[in-house]
Amino acid sequence: MKRRVSERELKFGAWAIAALAIAAASFFIGGALKPDEPPHYVFETESDAYQPASAIPATTKGGFTGFGEIDGSAARTVLAGRVLEKTATGVVLETPGGQRTSLRFAETPGISRVEPATQSLLRPGVTVAVRLNDTGDTVEAVLVLAQP
Repeated sequence: MKRRVSERELKFGAWAIAALAIAAASFFIGGALKPDEPPHYVFETESDAYQPASAIPATTKGGFTGFGEIDGSAARTVLAGRVLEKTATGVVLETPGGQRTSLRFAETPGISRVEPATQSLLRPGVTVAVRLNDTGDTVEAVLVLAQP
């Protein structure tokens, strides 16, 4: 014996089908009406943090490597800049970005000078730091840190 569908069940089925049809039509019409926009970021993707990494790991801002592995270097952060003021106890430096830093001398500061040299300084036992090109296959600069 077949069960008879009540009028109430027919009304519910009709409303359910209508709701599904409206939802499907809204989904497709809404997608077609939405304009294609480039993605909007709430942060600056052009900053240095989002740029590709160096081809050679462990390079300094100057492009030199090896400061942590060799004995001839103190392996410390180097602050570079132009001397604005010199006193008996310290110096004031200005970085290329314009930031001024007051530095106090240690009891006997090590003051050195970097000057041009030739390949004749490169011999076994010399401690060096090298700066490679962007691809890492050619030496662009050599810094002699210690002589034997």
